[in-house]
Amino acid sequence: MNADQLWQLLFDPPNAQWFEQRLDHFNSTDSRTWKQKYFQAGPASSQTLFVLIGGESSISEGWMVSGQWTEYAKEQNAARLQLEHWFYGDSHPTRDLSVDSFQYLSSEQALADLANFITAMKKQFEASKVIVLGGSYSGALAAWFRLKYPYLVDAAVASSAPVLAQVDFKDYLEVVAQSLNTFKPVNACDNAISVANAALKEKLKTPKGRKDLKKKFE
Repeated sequence: MNADQLWQLLFDPPNAQWFEQRLDHFNSTDSRTWKQKYFQAGPASSQTLFVLIGGESSISEGWMVSGQWTEYAKEQNAARLQLEHWFYGDSHPTRDLSVDSFQYLSSEQALADLANFITAMKKQFEASKVIVLGGSYSGALAAWFRLKYPYLVDAAVASSAPVLAQVDFKDYLEVVAQSLNTFKPVNACDNAISVANAALKEKLKTPKGRKDLKKKFE
């Protein structure tokens, strides 16, 4: 982040807003709604929207003033929007994190959130072009959104997107282990996680163990 971007973040921060979102996009009998957080920056009136998709973390004011995507948006005189993924950050669609609540935490629902949001923003800005962007998980969402909702988006930028899902993705775990081992004492974090995983596997072998684990996540 350069000096100009830091100044903007400190003295002219992006405006946090809230979008009324449906809880379940695939159940027509469920009329419940909730408030989803998003940031808005750039021209208040623009024919082009750049939408940065939130992933598995809270959205950030810093991303609204820095990063290559902001430069692309400025070149196109585009408004910048960043939508937070539900169940992360300040976007809480349910009162708790129970198993029943987590039935709504899916990529399909997240894509439907995005479709609903973009539909409303296109009307608000009277925009004709929309570009969605994301990295890692949100990069996959960007690619999937372009495939599933081509009538709402003109282009998608999917950075490091894991679109080829694998059931047993050992390569990813190896990279995580390498990162953990950069902390001292070496292998301490890696070993602690291995011990915890072994304990979980033992718990899953018996009805009592599974019951105990279920209680911890209720």
